[in-house]
Amino acid sequence: MTYAVKSGDRTYLSVEDSWVDLDTGLKSDTIRGYTEFNEAMADADKHRAAVVAHPWPAGEQREMFPLWVELGPEGTMKDEITIKTMRGDNNG
Repeated sequence: MTYAVKSGDRTYLSVEDSWVDLDTGLKSDTIRGYTEFNEAMADADKHRAAVVAHPWPAGEQREMFPLWVELGPEGTMKDEITIKTMRGDNNG
């Protein structure tokens, strides 16, 4: 699981050590993510904030702008490429 630090005013701690709202943080991909709960808790204590699940957990891929696709010849969509992510298991 990936964690984030969220303040009382519903903003998230960013990688620049500033606070960003959810939409801005997701669009710019700047919400700070923690893989260790203890590290997230240390920053949350420092900023008097809460530790929450990161809005985009590790291993999950989302298409941010689905309408922004690269078009092939004659304006048709190119073939989609599937990308697999490893989640730490050995399924081959």
